[in-house]
Amino acid sequence: MFNSRRFTRAASATLCLITLSVSPLVWGWGERGHDVVTRVAVQNLRQMAEDNAQLVTPFLARDHMLAHLSNVPDIVWRAPYMSQQDRDSNYSTHYINLERVYSEVKAHTDVPFELTQYQQDARSKGLSAVEVGTAPWRVLQLYQAMVDALSSVPDTAADSEYEAAINEALLYAGLMSHFVGDLANPHHTTANYDGQLSGQKGLHGYFESDVVMYLPLGLSAKVSTQANQMAFQDTWFPALSDEQRAAVLRDPQALIWALLADSHSYLPQLLDLDKSISLVKPSRDPKQRAERKSAKVVAQDFESFAVERLAFGSWVLARLWWLAWDEAGQPDMTKYRSYHYPVKPDFVDPDYLLSDDENAVTDATWRALDLDRVIVMQLPSGRVVIELAPQFAPKHVENILLMTREGYFDGTAVIRSQENYVAQWGDTAGEESAAKSLGSAKQKVKVEFFADPQAVGFTPVESRDSYADQVGFVDGLPTASDGKQAWLAHCYGMVGVSRGMGDDSGNGSGLYVVTGHSPRHLDLNVTLVGRVLEGMEHLTTLPRGTGSLGFYEDPAQYVPIDSVKVASALPEGSIDIAVMRTDSAAFREHVAARTTRKEDWFLHPAGRIGLCNIAVPTSSRAALEGKAGD
Repeated sequence: MFNSRRFTRAASATLCLITLSVSPLVWGWGERGHDVVTRVAVQNLRQMAEDNAQLVTPFLARDHMLAHLSNVPDIVWRAPYMSQQDRDSNYSTHYINLERVYSEVKAHTDVPFELTQYQQDARSKGLSAVEVGTAPWRVLQLYQAMVDALSSVPDTAADSEYEAAINEALLYAGLMSHFVGDLANPHHTTANYDGQLSGQKGLHGYFESDVVMYLPLGLSAKVSTQANQMAFQDTWFPALSDEQRAAVLRDPQALIWALLADSHSYLPQLLDLDKSISLVKPSRDPKQRAERKSAKVVAQDFESFAVERLAFGSWVLARLWWLAWDEAGQPDMTKYRSYHYPVKPDFVDPDYLLSDDENAVTDATWRALDLDRVIVMQLPSGRVVIELAPQFAPKHVENILLMTREGYFDGTAVIRSQENYVAQWGDTAGEESAAKSLGSAKQKVKVEFFADPQAVGFTPVESRDSYADQVGFVDGLPTASDGKQAWLAHCYGMVGVSRGMGDDSGNGSGLYVVTGHSPRHLDLNVTLVGRVLEGMEHLTTLPRGTGSLGFYEDPAQYVPIDSVKVASALPEGSIDIAVMRTDSAAFREHVAARTTRKEDWFLHPAGRIGLCNIAVPTSSRAALEGKAGD
């Protein structure tokens, strides 16, 4: 895009973990691993409670059922007969991508206990809590549900509610086991969940399923011995002082968060183990698995590491069970007898996501807008809603928001409409001396193109792209990548910043939107700052300019801009837009449907799709809430 005041100031020109597009890899330990964590936890509980029959009786009687329940979130809740909403809601409860929100996590206090604070921290990075995962809050939810069930156990075993209350407590105890096991695995605490960001793609399933599958029959005994040894030596959480450790062991939430921090600290060791033991050929493409030795051959080399992580998970799980029983008043469950066995328990909705955030969209398929990074341009024909992209262009977005708040764009105009290309707006002054003041905004901002794919949550899609090795999305924004860096792509509806010859000659005072074919040759040449979510019709239907590059030659042709406002400054309810999460299962199904069209009309479905042909669905929050209530 050009930026010349002599040229009519012309060319003032945003759902796991992870990429989470390969869903099988974000689930926890394989079935054997979760089974081991649960059964060993029952034995750990015996020791903690000194075989107190009031507590351990139902656990000993139903350890096989608890082990089954520990695998329910990976098996039953992913089954085709589950609703899409439940499957989507289940997805992000298994992990937390710490690096995407916090630059460093060394202690359990580095991650807030309050979900609202976590949501706020995620939003400051242009993310939602659902996008970056909520596993520790999932464990806390099930812990509290177990406490509530145990609190309702009647004093007398003859009461008809006695068995029902204990069965309910066991249900939550078994389900809790799954997510505790997840957090004991370093892969569930990081955006590099599959080794895809370090050339080790495929490590997730290889380690937690294949390797564990080939460990000896006595795995449970080894895990139990390790748990007992570490408990006896009091070596859990070595980074904590004795006083801190004692406090953690009394507080269920602190215990969950300490498990999270400890597990995250073991990620480098796991990556190094893979590189030194099993990795044969790294993968430069995050979509392609690296080449490894057979897990059967190297399983014993991973055994010590796997046993320690399984032992840690089982011990923390047992401690949480004990704390729940203690918090519930230590009900007497000695007389428990039951034939109840919940093979396919109902999905437990992660209702902790029903937060105080008034803009939260609780359906994991959709995300609400951060209204502080949305601008609304009012034209005579209607409004244009633009979601900005600070993930990629923070300095430009900051400048644009500053100009917007100071009223810079009010009274400017659309000055260009080029056929099958772009529409452009900005100051109408033809000479530098008559230019509108930028107020507090910067005169020059250096181009901004690149972002860390891991940090911004790049989710790839299968597409043969002419301009990049990989393509996909970040929060609905079409994105390209070479595996090391990610950048936005010039697709329909994308908004960019005009510049002159210098790489610091743009500032955001002049903007354009792609209204025609996708000019991908402009990628990495012009800073993109967002995309239009609503109102493209007001820009694509403008009369075409007859001047060079589609500029309006007669000032009378300019389309006046009444105002541009930050959405958060508008009256409440003015913006009712939800965007489909481009890291969600629903979006993957959407892409698949667009890739291979099954409608009868298509004689030859293409079987492939280009990045810019993938439209990201939007909806109104009111409509979504109405569907949820049906």
